[in-house]
Amino acid sequence: MKKFAEMIFSNMLKKGLSRWTTSKKEGLLRNIISSILYKGGNIAVQLILVRVTLKSLSADHYGFWLVLSSLLMWFNIFDLGFVNGLRNKLTAAIADQDFNRAKEYVSTTYAAITFIFLGVFLLSLFITPFLDWQRIFNVYFIPATEVTAVTILTFGFFCMRLAMLPVNAVLFATHQAAKTELINFLTNAATLAFMLLLMRWPEKASLLYVSVIYGMAPVIVLIIATLSVFYGRLQSVRPSWQYVNLKTVKDLGGLGGSFFLLQLISLIFFSTQQFLIVKLFDATQVTVYSLAYRYLSLVNILANVVMAPYWSGITEAAHQQNFAWIRGAVANMQKLWLGLAILTVLMVAGSNTFYYLWLDNTSPPIPFEVTVAMALSVIIMAWNALYSTVLNAFGKIKLQIAIASVMAVGCIPMAIYLSSTLKLGLVGISLSTILCMIPGMILQPVQYQRIVRSGNRT
Repeated sequence: MKKFAEMIFSNMLKKGLSRWTTSKKEGLLRNIISSILYKGGNIAVQLILVRVTLKSLSADHYGFWLVLSSLLMWFNIFDLGFVNGLRNKLTAAIADQDFNRAKEYVSTTYAAITFIFLGVFLLSLFITPFLDWQRIFNVYFIPATEVTAVTILTFGFFCMRLAMLPVNAVLFATHQAAKTELINFLTNAATLAFMLLLMRWPEKASLLYVSVIYGMAPVIVLIIATLSVFYGRLQSVRPSWQYVNLKTVKDLGGLGGSFFLLQLISLIFFSTQQFLIVKLFDATQVTVYSLAYRYLSLVNILANVVMAPYWSGITEAAHQQNFAWIRGAVANMQKLWLGLAILTVLMVAGSNTFYYLWLDNTSPPIPFEVTVAMALSVIIMAWNALYSTVLNAFGKIKLQIAIASVMAVGCIPMAIYLSSTLKLGLVGISLSTILCMIPGMILQPVQYQRIVRSGNRT
């Protein structure tokens, strides 16, 4: 299987990689092929996991779980952009063979993020008892004590997971993007294994047990992965308290602060959709929307897998002023996007059959028009992700922040108007996303062309 994939992608990427060294070409190609294979396994596990979870929970309970998970994504921003800042700074430090500086970046990032998320979790313990979570999530069908317990448990595990995420930035910076996909695969595989074990005792299949399983599995896998990475080939950048240097916080935080602001605005745009649905409609409609998105987001997942290794590659190439390679790499990414757009059309055509085989009547029906609207938004999202990856690699964030700000301001009222006032329902939610993404679809490629033409990354 791996050899077959290499045959396909080696010819596709050869032209774009022709101006890079043989070892780096092989490394990038190996990363892309391995990432696709790991992600393929991960997608299969996720699809099974959705079906198993739906069998353990009712559609409305599953809808609440999805809204809670979506809300928790907001807390990703509390890394203040340090992880993405680490990715770019570490790539440059390793390219310069400055391993002391690299170790300072890694150690300081871990110390800063651990401190941040410990503080955030302790604060949440104080605030949570004073909040009416039933009203916030519009889930009066679940006992208040259970909603509160699930929220606290999920948030606690979530903070632990985020505190260990810098290992992914280290793997990206050292051109080992495939290993991040392996970590994701093992996380979902462990979650599925625990869920299948839970199904042997149906009387214990509750939100509380599901939240423990979904929270505990990523933490266990990340602990093992972190030890494996830093006590293996990357001992030279292993974090140590002796290398924590508060002066590098400013170095990481300068670029990281821009990433933080971009993360914040993007989260407002993308993660409010499920919250809006549960407020405008009900938790069951969240399930319908999320299942359609889960199916079609396979396209974006594949796009991100292929594009992820390019981020650090473009950062390094730009650091070395190798703009010829960057042009070739972006041309390849454009070809891949076209192929994914065609794949999306085929997925829409076969969607009803897939839903039947996948869900087996365990969920409410998914209207075809919801699938079509979601498909269009996914195609545009993949195009924007292509150029976001390139601009992030250059450290060019300001335009993205401006575009995302307009999107964040306009998305909520537009979604309410289209879905509620015009009574377009879930289709209106997707249409609001499409309309808000159009400016980025046009302006990001323009900025990329200007950067490459000027040969300037400052």
